[in-house]
Amino acid sequence: MKHLSRKYAKSSHSHSEHLVTLILRGAIPIVMITAGIIILGMRLSGWSIFIGLPLIIIGSVFLIYTYDEVSRERYIDTSSDEIGIDEDADKNI
Repeated sequence: MKHLSRKYAKSSHSHSEHLVTLILRGAIPIVMITAGIIILGMRLSGWSIFIGLPLIIIGSVFLIYTYDEVSRERYIDTSSDEIGIDEDADKNI
């Protein structure tokens, strides 16, 4: 197990720090989308489209980017060397 890649190395951040950053990464885009919908619903002359619509678009892009980054962190790369496939398993007895 000495040949572990950097993906498997322990991070220097504690679990609580990772949880806080994950919550903030998810909360900020959701707040942006919600604020954009509220501003669009206010029907201010011109301002709702100039402020509300970009908030919705930017919030959606950030939400997709955040989801992609979180799913990449959870990805586990297992090669056949690490699994330990038995070469004799497929032979007939």
